[in-house]
This record gives sequence, structure tokens and C-alpha cells, in this order.
Amino acid sequence: MIIYKKNGMRQKPVKLTLPIAKALQNKILNTGKLFGSMTGMDNIEVEVETDLGKQKMAIRYHSINQWVTDRNVVPETGEVLMDMLNESRAIFKQKKIDERRESLMNDVEREFKRTMNLKTSQVRRVRMPITKTSEQGREITVGYKEIPVVDEQDRPIRIENPKILAVKMDTAKFIAERLKPEIYGKVDQSVNKHLVFSLADLRRSKREMSENEELQGDLRQAKN
Repeated sequence: MIIYKKNGMRQKPVKLTLPIAKALQNKILNTGKLFGSMTGMDNIEVEVETDLGKQKMAIRYHSINQWVTDRNVVPETGEVLMDMLNESRAIFKQKKIDERRESLMNDVEREFKRTMNLKTSQVRRVRMPITKTSEQGREITVGYKEIPVVDEQDRPIRIENPKILAVKMDTAKFIAERLKPEIYGKVDQSVNKHLVFSLADLRRSKREMSENEELQGDLRQAKN
């Protein structure tokens, strides 16, 4: 049982267990962090799986900080708690990135479909003056209006709009190059292959360092 610190009484030390580690992981997976925006807290509350079902338990900040700092291994797993928490943080971040990317791609796909469905032809129109007779009996122009041009069967004559056609062609080319780069792509992907992997390794290393720093930062923020 976790005992809260009350009336100056010292709280009993908490032993790191697999259920507690999973509860900390779940908290990060759901919120992205262990501690909220409030500072100066002594405990965080998590739901731990027990034989009696889920139970709310309070764990001291100092206990978690000690487990992370000492790189304690989670019983029954052989995994370091810090690594498990960093992995959960990375999963949460990737989930948010994927959600934003999916939302953006939905918008892009909608615009692509709208663009591809645009009609490239338009009804040909001519500008005709609007006239009226003045008091002196002269016809004067008071404005203009556009009227459609029709053929012998009184059907509107359509003409291609080169600007709309160019937009559709550029859009189709853009989609084709990305869906079928081996056919429509221009760039030789093998040229920069080594560079891409090198940059990926560098970004992965920097991300791991950043995750460790963020975890330590959360712990420091909660302490202050």
C-alpha cells in the first residue's frame, strides 16, 4: 500500500514493481507526461493493476526521481524504467504527429479531389453594353453585361481555360510523382541514399538525448 505523507509523518518507501511501471507508462501514453502543470507536488496519482482490479495509488516524486536517476530495472522485465518511460513518451509523440499528419493529409486529399474535379472548359461569354434612351432621344451606354455564346441549336459554346488546365496538370503530375516515383519521379533516389540514412541516425540520436532531458526536466519541474 502507498501511504501519503501527512502531519509531518514520514512516508514509507515505495518499491518499484511491474504494475507500478506499467501505470507510469500508461500515464505518459495518455497525457505525454508524468506530472501536470502544477509544481511543488509531493505525489502523483496513478491507476495500478492489482489482484482486486485497478486501484488508485499515490507515488512520491522522490521515489520516481530515484528510480530514474539510478536507472532502476523493472522486476520481471529486465528493462530500465527510464528507457520504458522514454519509449512511452516517444510513442505518445509519434501518435500526436501521426494524428496531425492524418488531419493534414485529409485536408490535402480533399483539395486534390476538388482540384481534379474542376472543369477545364467554361461557357464562352461576350460583353454586351446596356443602353437606354436619353431625354434627347439618344442611346447611351449605362453599363455592361456578359451573355453566353450559343451555337445553332441554342447550346452554350464551351472553351478550354488554359489556367485551370495548367493547375490540373500540375496537380496530377505532383500526385503521380509521389505515388509512382519509379515511373514518374525525376530524382534518382539511390544518389542520396547514404546521406538519408546518415541523417536519420543523427536525428535518432538527438531525439533519444532530448527524451532523456525532457524526462529529467519533468522531474525537476515537479520538484520545484
